[in-house]
Amino acid sequence: MKVPGGKGQIVRYDDGTSDELKVPLGTTAFVSGATMFNILPPELKSLAVRSKVRYAPHPYVWMAPARALATGLGIVSDGLEMSLDELPEWEESKIKTFPVVSPTKYAAASPFVCISNRGRLLLVLVKPRHE
Repeated sequence: MKVPGGKGQIVRYDDGTSDELKVPLGTTAFVSGATMFNILPPELKSLAVRSKVRYAPHPYVWMAPARALATGLGIVSDGLEMSLDELPEWEESKIKTFPVVSPTKYAAASPFVCISNRGRLLLVLVKPRHE
């Protein structure tokens, strides 16, 4: 594989540490959804396993007017997303809703699986009284 030449780019961690990492152009960062889930405190794990995300129809068209978060892992909620009636034709039956956390036969832990920048609605089941 050949990556683009040039001076590189700086990755800035948006976690309050001011950490930076110089990387070559074309670098892609990967994160572990299982690690993200495992480091959550119990109350946020409970919220995550009770949640589903409903994606927008034509998600990239829907979110085009909005700004991305600095991390690239979501959009800023300024109400700039297109309204559903402005989108190209779509069918309600084809809108996808998936669990935020989904165990798989390949993963030892439950990984986060939602793609946050496409999510239009977060659906959360009521917490049982015994939790």
